Amino acid sequence: MIVIRRAQMQALNAPLEARLVERLLQMVGLAFADSCARLGEAGTRRQVEQAIARADAWGMVTEQQTAFVVWLLFRWGAAFDTEPRLAALRELLQVAGVSGDEKLALATRRLAADGLA
Repeated sequence: MIVIRRAQMQALNAPLEARLVERLLQMVGLAFADSCARLGEAGTRRQVEQAIARADAWGMVTEQQTAFVVWLLFRWGAAFDTEPRLAALRELLQVAGVSGDEKLALATRRLAADGLA
């Protein structure tokens, strides 16, 4: 029987996560060029990594789900999860037992319904 320890799993996932970060950096560089220029490369990377951590905490782990959370952060700012206009969205993202795909679908509908997309 093969046993993979947590440290080994993290080491295996590190290259995948690095490529994900690079793709997300490209996405925000195109969609939010002004913000990225203001933040600089290191600041932009920090924001992307912060968004990845938030997405993970909310059970949003696919690239598409994570990209949505990155988009939220760059669209609404680093404190987007305390933005009063996004209260319903925030509550939805924090619900346990709802899949990331369901959260993504519900969240995009919520933003559109609220005129915030």
